[in-house]
Amino acid sequence: MAERPLSILTFVSADESAGQYGVQWQFPGVRVNCTAKDLTFAQRIIDFVAETRANPVYRDRPLGGGVYRHMDEKSIDLSSCFLDVSFTLRKSGESDHGYSVRFSASSGFWMVVDLYDEELDDFLSGLREIVEDHVVTPGGNE
Repeated sequence: MAERPLSILTFVSADESAGQYGVQWQFPGVRVNCTAKDLTFAQRIIDFVAETRANPVYRDRPLGGGVYRHMDEKSIDLSSCFLDVSFTLRKSGESDHGYSVRFSASSGFWMVVDLYDEELDDFLSGLREIVEDHVVTPGGNE
């Protein structure tokens, strides 16, 4: 059986003279380019998802009658890893496998990409490649 194509592609290019990295995500219908100061964000996201995915603590709780108690917000701010962009990953309590990635620029422009199930797996696949290809360690050192 052939593997399905990834719905989200991740590319990294190193600018060794500046000590920075170009990071590009190709989401369905939109491409996001960022400049990263380091690549530790990849391992931090992998760890965050490992802690929160399919964990009932990070789910909205049904109270009955179609009413839910929303979970306390659980997110990770990765802005310190990037230049000129705020980057936040938030766990959605509506789904075991739901997350939102928010990119915002100082100009006031922002966008949110929701990731569920296979798209989340594809996003994580690209992050794992970053960790493997660029020797990003769990402790955060490259």
